[in-house]
Formats: sequence, C-alpha cells, structure tokens
Amino acid sequence: MILITPVIFTKIVKQYSAVNELTKVGLVNSQDLFILLKKMKSRHVNFIRYVKNSNVTSDQNGSRVHVLHGIDNEKTKFEENIKKFIAKYKKITWQTQNKEAKKELVESTEQALEKYQLALQKVLANIKVNNNDIYQNINTMNRNYIYLERNMEGLISEANEEIMNSIMSVQNKSANQIKIFSIFLAIAIFITLAVGWFFSNYLSKPIQNLAKTIENVTQKGLYSQRVVKESEDEMGGLVDGFNQMLFELERTHNSLMSTREKFNNIFESINQMIVITNEKGLIKDLNIQAMTSLGYANKKDIKDKYLEHVLYNKIDENLKKVPFSSLLNKGNDSSFSDKVMLGVYGQPIQVKFSSSVLKKSNIEVVGVICIATVV
Repeated sequence: MILITPVIFTKIVKQYSAVNELTKVGLVNSQDLFILLKKMKSRHVNFIRYVKNSNVTSDQNGSRVHVLHGIDNEKTKFEENIKKFIAKYKKITWQTQNKEAKKELVESTEQALEKYQLALQKVLANIKVNNNDIYQNINTMNRNYIYLERNMEGLISEANEEIMNSIMSVQNKSANQIKIFSIFLAIAIFITLAVGWFFSNYLSKPIQNLAKTIENVTQKGLYSQRVVKESEDEMGGLVDGFNQMLFELERTHNSLMSTREKFNNIFESINQMIVITNEKGLIKDLNIQAMTSLGYANKKDIKDKYLEHVLYNKIDENLKKVPFSSLLNKGNDSSFSDKVMLGVYGQPIQVKFSSSVLKKSNIEVVGVICIATVV
C-alpha cells in the first residue's frame, strides 16, 4: 500500500505536466490556424485588388500580362495556405473518436474551396477575354470566399474544442488520480498508525510489566512476584531470564532473612549486655539483657543516644565519661575492664566492659560492639 502511493503521485505529476504541454501546444496550433486563415484572406483581397486596380479593359497586352502574373502568384500562395490549414487541422483532431464528423467537416470545407476556385477561374477567363461582366464574377467569388471562410472558422472552432476536450480529459483523469491517491494515502496512514499502535502495545506492555515488577521488588520487597510471560519470542525469553533472576534473588533474600533471624535469636538470648554503635558513637542496637540491666522498656528510648553519655570510668568515687575515640583507638583489644554504665534513671551500674571495632572490608570503621557483664 505504501509502495503504491508514490507511483500514483508520480502519475499525477506526469498528467499535470501533460495538461501544461497540451495547453501550450493547443494555443500554438490554434494560433497557427488563425494565421493561415488571415493569410488566405489577404490572398483573396489581393485577387480583388489586382482585378479592380489594373487596367483590365485596356488593349495593352502588358497590363493584362501583369494582372495574370500577379493573380497566378496569389493563387499559388492561397492553395499552399489552404493545404497547410487542412493538414494542421487533421493533425490536431484526426485522432479523436468522432472521425466521421471531422471528415464531413473537412469535405465540406474542401467543397467550398472548389466553388471558390471555380469562381476564381471565371474571373481569370473574363480578364483574358476582356469581359465587362467581370465584376459580377467578382461578387460571386466574394460570396464563395465568405462561405469558405465560415467553413474554415468552423474548423478552427472544432479544433479549439478538441484541444479543450483533450485538456479536460487529462484534468479529469488527474482529478480521479488525486482522489485515488488521497484514498491510498489515508489507508496507508491508517495502516501505519494501526501497525505502530500494535507494535507499541506488543513491545511496551511486557516492558511495563518488567518495570512494575522491578518497582515492587526494590521498593516494596515483594521478592515472590513474577512477570507474566505472554509470548514465546525474544521478549518471552527475556521474561524467563528475569523471572529466574527473581527466583534466585528471592532464595538469597529468604536465606538472609533466615540467617538474620537466627542471629537475632542468638543476639537476644545472650545473658551479657551487648550494645552496638555506629562510627560516630550513636547507639543503634542492644539486646534484651542490656535493656533489662539498664532499665529500658523499649529500644527506641535509648537508640540514637551517644555511648559517651552512658559509659563512664570510676576514678576516686568520681565518674568520668569514656571518650568514644578511646574505644576506636583500642581497636580489637577484647580485654575486660571495670566501667560504670548509667541506667534509665541515671543510676550507676558496675560492669565488666569490653569493646571491639567493627570494620567493613577490614578498612572502613562502621561502628563498635560493646559487651558488658553486671558485677
């Protein structure tokens, strides 16, 4: 459909070029016919001038010879013009369907030409015999010429009509081609949009499903969700691979959750106080034993407090804060020392205290884990 459209458009361009060419050629041919008719009229006027203005009644042989010679020249030119006229008319109109009507019109013109030539011969005969009735023959020749001229004007009208019909025919064909072109173009646009819409949905829907599933996994933690497979092509293979990745991710997540649950159970069941801070010394987690020993009912009541506000050294019955930097500098020395930790109401609690620095990849400090036992 799309391939046919340029072909039709090319035909339309050619047909409009044909209209322009027909118009140009038609105007030239029509103008040529008028010029030939004008020349024939000039020949006829010259016939009359030679007869009327010459001394045709004179007995001088030279005058008569002059008249006859001039009329012979005009007669030759007249016959040449009429032949050119008929030939050009046939060239313009002879390829039409109504050939019989054109033939009759040409034959009628040729008959009028014969009558005119016959009248001209009578004038010439009268000149040769010096007949005083020559003017009567001139009037007859004039009437025959008028009849001939009307026939030739009719031929010109027919030729112009034929040219206009040819132009109109091509224009009508062009108009029909434009209609067909518009229909094909509309169908082509519709098909293009329909195919585009189909492939857009065909390709975008699975991608949208993938994006939605990724969002549910990353933001909502729905590791058990899977993408629905809707085809067996490359997109279906991509969905299979993505679902397999989700399966492995879910299994790893479940394994981590199981490990974390086991760690929390161990963490909470230890009968020693365990406190974990971040790299700045803020308390981020503690077990049940630590909460109970310090008198806290909820972890949120102590979380995000600085360890320095809880951990002290006892020097000569005085309490002095333990700088968090000293714990970082201590590194992984796990030896126990006597410390004092303040409870929820500020009560001092004697403990045996030990700490270790937590590092990521053995380089980056991420916090400190503290272990204490109430004395």
